[in-house]
Amino acid sequence: MNIKWMAPLVSAVGFVLLTGVAGQAVAQTQDPSAVPKTRAEVQAELLEAQRTGNIVSWDDSGLMLNQLYPQNYPPKPAGQGLSREQVMAELLEAQRTGSIVSWGDSGLMLNELYPQMYPARGR
Repeated sequence: MNIKWMAPLVSAVGFVLLTGVAGQAVAQTQDPSAVPKTRAEVQAELLEAQRTGNIVSWDDSGLMLNQLYPQNYPPKPAGQGLSREQVMAELLEAQRTGSIVSWGDSGLMLNELYPQMYPARGR
């Protein structure tokens, strides 16, 4: 008996069941006092998401379209940066406390690899 055709059918039925259960779970967790959005509000949000690329891509990466293809979307507005003096002060503090990632493949901070060389945390 050839049952190759059953796998897609079982998969589709499972998807439909899970979608229904997930939809009910979302409906139950919504705030009952929240006012539902109008159709126009939802459409405006969709258009804005399409314009800015704030939509999850169709591949398996889980990234937004504006992360995968930044050249296709307007840049996000840059926030106020730190001054040169503030950056230098942060660097000196990180060097003093060992809060810098060490060299090599460990991924540990210098103060984690060599705690005797740096002040104890919390001082």
